[in-house]
Amino acid sequence: MKKKQIFLSLFLIIAFLSFPPFAPDVLAYIGPGAGIAFFSSFFIFVVTFLLAFFIILFWPLRFLYQCFKRKIKYRKYFDSNSHRKTKKVVVIGLDGLDPKLAEDFMQRGMLPNFSSLEKEGSFHQLRTTCPAISPVAWSSFSTGMTP
Repeated sequence: MKKKQIFLSLFLIIAFLSFPPFAPDVLAYIGPGAGIAFFSSFFIFVVTFLLAFFIILFWPLRFLYQCFKRKIKYRKYFDSNSHRKTKKVVVIGLDGLDPKLAEDFMQRGMLPNFSSLEKEGSFHQLRTTCPAISPVAWSSFSTGMTP
């Protein structure tokens, strides 16, 4: 009974507003771009919610895969006694220093500590990123990924 009353009341409201004596004058024009904008925005929301749903759905599987992959990946760096096989590494990076100047200063004896580090360890020039700005270069260095 309630469904019939709701349907009848909606029908009467639509019929009442659609007849010319009661219908308001509409002087606005809505072009086809408005519909395209509405449907493209709606499509983006639907795709976003679907992606979020699938990410939440497959998160436990990805977590288990990453744990298993990490265990296999780092197993070769440890021996049976869980001691590291690799040596410790110290990286010294000087932001904005030209490596050719550093080499020149080390040869002149102006940087004796760097000279001893070069003799005992290693000294290598690194390429920079594009764009060659500090935040991009340091984040690329620390993550090992390109910008």
